[in-house]
Amino acid sequence: MATESMGSNGLIDVKAAGAVLGLSPDMVYRLARRGDLTPRYPRGKGLNVPVHFHPEEVSALVAERERDDFDVKKLSSRVAQTNALGRSLERRVELLEKMLNRRAWPLPTDEESVIALYARAQDEQEKPAKRVSDIIEWARILVAMGEEYLDLTEAFTGDTECWKAFSHLVDIMLIEAPIERLNFDRELEGAYGYLDVGRRNLRAAAFFFIRNRYGSHVANQQLDAEECHAEILTIASADW
Repeated sequence: MATESMGSNGLIDVKAAGAVLGLSPDMVYRLARRGDLTPRYPRGKGLNVPVHFHPEEVSALVAERERDDFDVKKLSSRVAQTNALGRSLERRVELLEKMLNRRAWPLPTDEESVIALYARAQDEQEKPAKRVSDIIEWARILVAMGEEYLDLTEAFTGDTECWKAFSHLVDIMLIEAPIERLNFDRELEGAYGYLDVGRRNLRAAAFFFIRNRYGSHVANQQLDAEECHAEILTIASADW
């Protein structure tokens, strides 16, 4: 990729992106409209403002083309499927909440609260919660967490992988679940089942958080998309 095609902000324009992809500028614009490339506006979005792209995202798209015999319709179909599965997950979470007679509440979004929750997730990895009330609390937090909350967390903490703090915590909590008690303690079993729903919602939020910055290909590399949208209602009869 020619150095002169890159701006001082590290982005490349439509012509340079087309040269890398072997496509016309019109086709590059089409990829952006379909969500296969993320348009950037270094000078502010508005009329007649030139669109730019991350060179890493463009290069990753070239690799996708070489690896999978790429065509525009194929990649566009993947993006559409991801969005559809995300909406499906939201509906299933709502249904599960009704089954458990619990509702997610909006998370506070002021800087102090966001930083405090991020720090709490890191601290509790050393001693993860095991009481039903604490497990349910974390489950409700994770169910309420969307990509916009991760945007805030990144902005306030500077951690571009801020979702990992929450992901690592919930993984530890599930790994350390007292398996021997779940067969006869239905309340505890339900709490861990709800926590697993929160984990899946977090992974879905992290998927879109990453995709909006680097594209679907990078998000798929960091998160297993199938795991991100796996069936969640089976926890009602989970076989621990």
